Amino acid sequence: MRDIRKQYEKVVVGNRYDLSKAGEHTMSIIYSGIKANKMPETERMYVEANHVGCCLHYSMYLVSLLHEAGIKCYFTITPEEDGGNHCSVLYFDEKGDKVIADPVMDIKAGTVDKHMCIPYDEFVENAIRHEISHYDVFGINGEEAFFNEFLSNCKLQ
Repeated sequence: MRDIRKQYEKVVVGNRYDLSKAGEHTMSIIYSGIKANKMPETERMYVEANHVGCCLHYSMYLVSLLHEAGIKCYFTITPEEDGGNHCSVLYFDEKGDKVIADPVMDIKAGTVDKHMCIPYDEFVENAIRHEISHYDVFGINGEEAFFNEFLSNCKLQ
């Protein structure tokens, strides 16, 4: 858990939520054909340079850091009430249990680790329609275009 905490704090501390600026960045890459396995590093570089983002950017940043540290994790999407999507990260705690890290929630709340280790069942129970999708951006389909192909075709069962 200590390694995860260290990586999580890199994402949360010193960054702020800015949907407008994050949206500008997303629109600049949405039609670029960026591969799924390049998204984590792309978003990591964006956040490190700008210190702003939304759930997509911060979740991908965390995926990048955890992957680099050798920690298996999955990019996760749940629906939002307004019809949009909320992004977070699924990983396994020291007991092997599924948990969710939701860094943007800590950034918005000004907390450091309140949303770092949400029990999976609790997270799903609170999700709209209890829907949750997981994606392995470094898996077999990582070479697919993230926005145009990967998200619609590569949800894990």
